[in-house]
Amino acid sequence: MRGLRVSETRKANQSAKYGAIPSIWNGESKKIAMALIDTGIGIDRFSSSTQSKSKYLYLDSGIKVRLADHALPSNYDAADVDFRYAETLAR
Repeated sequence: MRGLRVSETRKANQSAKYGAIPSIWNGESKKIAMALIDTGIGIDRFSSSTQSKSKYLYLDSGIKVRLADHALPSNYDAADVDFRYAETLAR
């Protein structure tokens, strides 16, 4: 029983801490969002692109962070910080 209570408490704490991260976020984008939360950086809101796999974090400071595995086309509105992960290079 004690182990079950500890597990339930851990789940509740995780949910309270990371519950704002959208459930569709996974992999690198989720890890980065969790790391920012762990360091105390305030996140105002989360967003996902409807056109690609890009994810966006809007920080309390007003900074827009783009998380993606590809470059942004030049005609798009650029984020303040463009973080790319697991980018596959064409050969």
